[in-house]
Amino acid sequence: MIRETFKHIGDHYLTAKNEPYSGNFLASYIRNFGKSSVEDVLGDFKDYLYVKASSGQTRWASVPWVGIFDPIVTRTPQKGYYVVYLFSETMDKVFLSLNQGTASVRKEFNNNDVIRQTLQSRASLIRSKTPEAVDKFPLKVISLNSEQYRPLDYEAGHAFGKSYLLNELPSEEDLIRDLHNIIKFYLELTYKGGISLVGESFEDEFNISEQRRYILHKKIERNPHIALRVKKVHGYVCQACKFDFTAFYGELGKEYIEAHHLQPLAELPENKPVSMNLKEDFAVLCANCHRMLHRTNAPKRFSEFLKILKT
Repeated sequence: MIRETFKHIGDHYLTAKNEPYSGNFLASYIRNFGKSSVEDVLGDFKDYLYVKASSGQTRWASVPWVGIFDPIVTRTPQKGYYVVYLFSETMDKVFLSLNQGTASVRKEFNNNDVIRQTLQSRASLIRSKTPEAVDKFPLKVISLNSEQYRPLDYEAGHAFGKSYLLNELPSEEDLIRDLHNIIKFYLELTYKGGISLVGESFEDEFNISEQRRYILHKKIERNPHIALRVKKVHGYVCQACKFDFTAFYGELGKEYIEAHHLQPLAELPENKPVSMNLKEDFAVLCANCHRMLHRTNAPKRFSEFLKILKT
């Protein structure tokens, strides 16, 4: 249960920080039970979201966290954007936050003011793209009660969310409802282009909706986590022209193929999670067939593309 796990963390973290980190029971508890308690309540989201919890690397973190990541966007809190529970350093509050990866911004800039202004600007962009989320999660500013640089970055990266008092946590049902709702807005944000502006590099024939679908479609195909799973299911022979890289190139071509998302762009759901079935929603293709399927005048259906090959 989220409520029970979070309360346990809040009750014991400050005491545990006075103990050695290596081998500490609470550190392990956060990494394991912090993760599993959230995974267990994800419901239909569990199949395509990734959960990670952290109490620090080699020493105690000033702010422990439990993050929920869409692999299409990121699998790490260092980049992209994600949903996260952030505990305040004083252990009186936990925040449910739509936040951003801060490490990638720090690599780009070396000035704290510029880093946080950049994160705040992106947070504002996120809010502008998801106004309904702000209505339901109106908390635009969080305070983690820390002077450490990473929590200050988290504060700047926060877009919207809620705060909970750790000694007065709401019911388990309310916590789950809030989590599911913020995840829906998280997935909606990806459909709307994430934290980048959409449309600047596309041909005029694409309207904004199609551009967003196209970007989401390509992110699905290029995501290594998804692509590896697709290849394990479908193998390494092109399902269109039957080209076998291993047979033609020998060892060089072993286990080489590209993953293709079959669902037509116009049918990708707007403002809804993109549910993906590895067997039914993907195919593996050679580079030539994959390129042909992404041409502007290509058939919308994979079955129609196969008919072209037979004629």
